[in-house]
Amino acid sequence: MRMIPAAILLSALYAGAAVAQGLAAQSQESWRQAFSDAGAAPPRYVMATVVDGGSGASKTGCLLARDLAAAVALEGGSTSDARAQLASNPDHLVRLSRPEALEAVKAMNSPEQAASLAQDFAITSRDKVLEKKAGGWLPDQGPNLPAFACILIGYGFSPYLDGGSVVAF
Repeated sequence: MRMIPAAILLSALYAGAAVAQGLAAQSQESWRQAFSDAGAAPPRYVMATVVDGGSGASKTGCLLARDLAAAVALEGGSTSDARAQLASNPDHLVRLSRPEALEAVKAMNSPEQAASLAQDFAITSRDKVLEKKAGGWLPDQGPNLPAFACILIGYGFSPYLDGGSVVAF
């Protein structure tokens, strides 16, 4: 019996989880940019799968790259080391075990929140996002920011937090 390398297996699981939840995976370039721009640009959103090392439970959703880097740093290491580690992570899968690290990613939305928001605002395509942006009819403020960021990432955008309270892209 041939063994499948863990990195390939985890990458396949991440891709499968994202597709099963109706989310397109974030491009590697957008992911890398979110972690390399950490100090010089507005905070960017990323789509990741976080696995609880204790329970094995996993969740795919979106959150600010700085929050994910902070969680990885809480596992042990510096924030700059965490950003570098994450920037080179090809599968966007992060395993966290320490309670304080898991607490740091609690702002991650659920796929159901993103799907519900997309339905409520009739966001059905990339063109619809652009059309609604031109008309000022996007859920780009308030408590749904991570869910809205996930919708944008799913349509190939690289969202960031503008002015501390608005998702821009």
